[in-house]
Amino acid sequence: MNGRRSDGVGDDLVVLNYLRDQIVGGALKAGTKLPSERSLCADLGVSRGYVRKALAKLEHYGLIETLPQKGTIVAGLGTKAISGLIASVGSLDETFRPSELFEIRSL
Repeated sequence: MNGRRSDGVGDDLVVLNYLRDQIVGGALKAGTKLPSERSLCADLGVSRGYVRKALAKLEHYGLIETLPQKGTIVAGLGTKAISGLIASVGSLDETFRPSELFEIRSL
């Protein structure tokens, strides 16, 4: 994904949705180190503040974790992550398609 989206979605949600889709879709597997903040900024066309905000939300949802001297890694789709995704559906300021909700529930 390259460049900024112009569909009215907040920049932090662009980052959050991109990383969430990569994790849920299997492109980023448990234990995989995430790209650097600088790399995400360049790839997605957003500022570092938005990347940090998205990473904080993903960590809160249990999808990623930050480890001292190791960086930020994918935590996987354990119970905490699934619960966090389902509980936060309404707070993401985004309308999910039924197929996306089914995909989350089926995990």
